[in-house]
Amino acid sequence: MDVKSSLEESRGDRRYVSSDTVTGSYTTLPDATPRRVTGRMRWMDQVRGAAILLVVVFHAETIMSRFIPGGHDASPVALLLVLDLFAPYRMPTLMFLSGMLLSRSLSKSTHAYFGGKLRGIAWPYVLWTVVFLAVSDDIGLFRLLQMPIVSPTYLWYLQFLFYYYVIAWVITRSPLRWVPAWFPLLVAGAGALGPDQYRISRFFYLFFFFWLGHLVANNRYGLRSFIEKRAPTVGIASLILVVVVAVAATQIQVQYRLAFIIGPIALCVLVVGWVPLFGAWRPLVFVGQHSIVFYATHFSVIWICDWWLSQLTTSPWILWLAGSGAALIIGALMAHLRARGALAWAFEFPRLPFGAAGHGPGILRRRTR
Repeated sequence: MDVKSSLEESRGDRRYVSSDTVTGSYTTLPDATPRRVTGRMRWMDQVRGAAILLVVVFHAETIMSRFIPGGHDASPVALLLVLDLFAPYRMPTLMFLSGMLLSRSLSKSTHAYFGGKLRGIAWPYVLWTVVFLAVSDDIGLFRLLQMPIVSPTYLWYLQFLFYYYVIAWVITRSPLRWVPAWFPLLVAGAGALGPDQYRISRFFYLFFFFWLGHLVANNRYGLRSFIEKRAPTVGIASLILVVVVAVAATQIQVQYRLAFIIGPIALCVLVVGWVPLFGAWRPLVFVGQHSIVFYATHFSVIWICDWWLSQLTTSPWILWLAGSGAALIIGALMAHLRARGALAWAFEFPRLPFGAAGHGPGILRRRTR
């Protein structure tokens, strides 16, 4: 199947509908009963929200350990164990969900495609990287020059995501569109075996899940049908997930290891085949709908909270709970302000007031009479 056919299939199957906003995409998925598709694809928002919460509480521990005597070794063992068990699944799940929304973006014009990614991904990446470098007193010319190459902060996820969209466009809009759809998975898997320096192997590892999400959403090779219609598939995926979690509990390094990639793949199978069957929990849906806000802001908020609170106490549990709570409260407040337009510019570069939608800026287009 060529790319054009793939896109036509994607547009014809309204089970997956998304907006151009990347990490908080407007989507909808009908339940098992036939009804009109409205609103967001709430199950995707819920899963995305859960992954973002895991990111927040994980970073709350890593930042907390910077402000207590003994550092990471002084963190509660029970907390570290729980965080380590979830570590292999956070980012692959987020990338998988982003990949599921790729086809809608690819159906846009080249200008609209890259304009949306620059405004919705590159802009918050640059802005909030500068904010955190200033908060942590680590800003400088070298750090700023690093941003396009190796992210100097926790926002590497947004950097990866932007480059993934660039790669996806090259694959589908260039002579590479004749390459079999499974080939990028093979390349990503091979690249994941590379060195971990500068996050090179991580880049390939997570691209595997981004492209896999794209293939599943478009039902390439019958992947989505296989997952959704065959109960044994979900059962086998559950068993694999349990085994990989058990291995991780033995302190064996599982995260971003190609040898254990079957674990996150199994979770993605469960996400598609199982999660849509259950109701959505509104707090998680809210976090998922505004995931760009919680992700972009949480690190700076936790850093400031722990810096101030560590002057009063060095209790790991107090700092971790306070940092996590502050990040979620401030994130929720900023999400509400963003929804009302007050802080929209902080998470998506404003549209220019000239030029028609889907075309270049009016000032660049020749005026006709």
